[in-house]
Amino acid sequence: MPASPDASRSGLGVVTRGTLLLFTATLVLVGANFASRVLLVRGLSIPDWNAFSYAVAIVSVVATIGGLGLPNTVARNLPYAASDAERRSIVRVALVVGGLSCVAIPIAMYFAGPPIGAALGASDVGFGVQILGIAYGFYAASGLVVALFQGYEDVRPNAIFVQILAPSLFVAFLLVAFLVPPGTIDFPAALWAYTAANGVAFALALGYTFGKLPQRLPRGPRAPDRTIPTLAFALPLLGVAVFAYLNGWADTLVLGAYDFPEVGTYSASLTLARLLPIGVTALAFILLPVTARLLRTGDTSAARTTFATATKWTTVFSLPLFLLFVFLPSSSLGFVYGSNYAQITTPLQIAVVGSFLATIVGPAAAVQVAFARTRLLFLNALVSAGADIAISLALVPTYGMTGAAIAWAVAAVIYPALAVVELAAIDAVHPFRRSYVVPLLASAVPLAILLRFVPGTLPGWTLVPLAVGLGLFYVLMIVLTRSVDDGDRMLLDVVERLLGRRLGLVRRLGGWAVRGTP
Repeated sequence: MPASPDASRSGLGVVTRGTLLLFTATLVLVGANFASRVLLVRGLSIPDWNAFSYAVAIVSVVATIGGLGLPNTVARNLPYAASDAERRSIVRVALVVGGLSCVAIPIAMYFAGPPIGAALGASDVGFGVQILGIAYGFYAASGLVVALFQGYEDVRPNAIFVQILAPSLFVAFLLVAFLVPPGTIDFPAALWAYTAANGVAFALALGYTFGKLPQRLPRGPRAPDRTIPTLAFALPLLGVAVFAYLNGWADTLVLGAYDFPEVGTYSASLTLARLLPIGVTALAFILLPVTARLLRTGDTSAARTTFATATKWTTVFSLPLFLLFVFLPSSSLGFVYGSNYAQITTPLQIAVVGSFLATIVGPAAAVQVAFARTRLLFLNALVSAGADIAISLALVPTYGMTGAAIAWAVAAVIYPALAVVELAAIDAVHPFRRSYVVPLLASAVPLAILLRFVPGTLPGWTLVPLAVGLGLFYVLMIVLTRSVDDGDRMLLDVVERLLGRRLGLVRRLGGWAVRGTP
């Protein structure tokens, strides 16, 4: 059945507004994380910086487990529920069960920290685990709170409290530490600054929830208890979350076990590789509840159109970064971190290739949650995590950071690739339409050939305008290859509404670029 134009336009409208807001917030997050990294690298000794990075890697897996799969469960089931009474029951289960779990995180880390430090022969890591356990308890609780609003297609709490406020406060607290004599920061102060930033952000998010959630979900009669169905839906997602975490961190943990001093340097290359999916990550957050709403009304065609069109346009961001980091790795690392990091090019290039391949399939895992394919997701995450662990154990002892990067890249590709193959086979949902594949290839291939002959040590200031130019070239190829489709025209309607004006020139170009029109 063809997609309903009104449903597709509505879905794209919500997705576009939400993605733009989250994308902006994510840029703030990236900037704040970069600033905090610079302050930490300048303020901490190399052993302390390694200990901080490794403690974060350890504790974040506990926070992932502590979420119990509830954030994605809430975000999918609230828009899918048939009544407010059912939604109240879902929210109650999530807050009670999830809240208890978030309290358990710092308690578990308090007792686990010293044995972990002793096992690694690094007492600072054990102390870091104890303090960061508190921080990640707050972080997990914030994730649960923002999921309630995600279920109502409201991305503002996530953007404001998680992506903007918490990292910005961390930078502010670090700056205060540098301004207070003796003008530097030690390891405990860095840990407590991170914890305080997450605690304040959670407190404000909780206050926002008490004020705003009743407006969306007023008091009323209770539905039959939803504890068992909610937790049954969440259980596979808990496994997905744990294994998805291992996809991103198992290689780092293995590297730390064999060559602890390389952890901080390796994390720098992964930080850049993780920039590529920023657009897809922002898209996934809002696409999940929108797709669930469309499926509840039976409009699968609109869900397909929304997914394909949104994925196509997030490539405007990921393609330029992929090309820069692969073909100008030294310039990119030097521009971001300084000359001390400009030599770790091979791990960066390997990780970026995996990150880009994972990005071009779109947020397939989030759409699988909306389709309730949670068991398949669990198996996908299990396979991907197993690959990360196995490859890391095989390669890291010999190849160090390079082996870890290979493991990370392979795992990064496996998880979304399996998801999109399954979506295509079962639900006929995928982004690989002619209007996406043709301009992608027409952009990537000639630009890669061109950059292959560009000097690898361009001045850092040239990278930003170069990235913008690469993104515009991709847009130009969409027009020149006549790869505009109905989804793009609906997206243009949405953009015009957001801007409050008609974009005549864009419409004329788009009309010419529609395949089959004169």
